[in-house]
Amino acid sequence: MCQSCKQLHIYNNFRSTLQYSHEISKIRALVKLGDMSVEYATMPLEQVSGEIRGYYRHELRCCLCGQRFAVWIDTSDGSGGLCLLDQQ
Repeated sequence: MCQSCKQLHIYNNFRSTLQYSHEISKIRALVKLGDMSVEYATMPLEQVSGEIRGYYRHELRCCLCGQRFAVWIDTSDGSGGLCLLDQQ
């Protein structure tokens, strides 16, 4: 991981939708800077806002080092997290 993607925190399980929202905000900023790209999304990042309900998943790649991430939340069963998809 490089200095850019090290800004993200790895979570085995989000304790709240607030943690998810905070990480999505960081991801949005990194995408806007061009440091990260979205490879897969159940919904565009720009549309994830307000009250979080349902299942959202985004798979991302750091444009600087190539590290891949997945961030997801499912409010129906309380699962979610942010993880590395592969080690670079």
